Amino acid sequence: MDLGTVIGIASGIILLLASILMNAGLSNFIDIPSLLVVVGGSAAAILISFSLKDTLNTIAVIKKVFFHQESDVNKIVQDFVGFAAIIRKDGPQKLEKVPTDDPLIKKALQLIADGASEENIDQILTIEKDAMYDRHSIGRELMEAAGDYLPAFGMIGTMIGLVVMLLNLDDPSTIGPSMSVALITTFYGAVFANLFAIPIAKKLEQRSKGEMLNLDLVIQGAIALRKAENPRVMEEKLLGYIHPSLRVAGDGK
Repeated sequence: MDLGTVIGIASGIILLLASILMNAGLSNFIDIPSLLVVVGGSAAAILISFSLKDTLNTIAVIKKVFFHQESDVNKIVQDFVGFAAIIRKDGPQKLEKVPTDDPLIKKALQLIADGASEENIDQILTIEKDAMYDRHSIGRELMEAAGDYLPAFGMIGTMIGLVVMLLNLDDPSTIGPSMSVALITTFYGAVFANLFAIPIAKKLEQRSKGEMLNLDLVIQGAIALRKAENPRVMEEKLLGYIHPSLRVAGDGK
């Protein structure tokens, strides 16, 4: 579980609730019609903008925000250094029997064992990378759209409330409560957009960058294996993709 995401959302909710409770009753900030306008309207706009399939698939993508195990990029580099040692000792065909849980690495090793050319390995693995990027992009774009729609429908709800208020100007006692309800929809839209939708979109973008780095390491590592590059040279080349503060060099054997 990503503790940063959980702590961030939890602390944001707690601070908002504390601010509300210190200044007014919580019941004053609960308005079901306003909630329906903001959440329901935004959900409808998202369904118009994206296919139902993409919308439902985004739920699984959002889980990555809360439940995501970071890949050890240095381990990927050292794994490929180990694969190079296997090729040197037993030949590329031995890679077929190397156990791995990563489907892209497994495909890369299979291609090398089958004698695929460097160009074919690059093309096939890049296609896999692009497909994964497209899947991740849909989830990120949907949450970015939600970040735009939520405040917009908050304003729509506020305008509805103002119209209702203007229709009852003959009763001055209703102006204050009506204005309060009108502003609550703007509050809902701002909170849901800035505490949930936009931060989740940013986190998905960071997750995607991490996944793309992993795939780049696999692609370049596979090409280096196919070229039968020296393990030390391959290690240094792959480490170049990793930020210096995160690099952990191996023995290059």
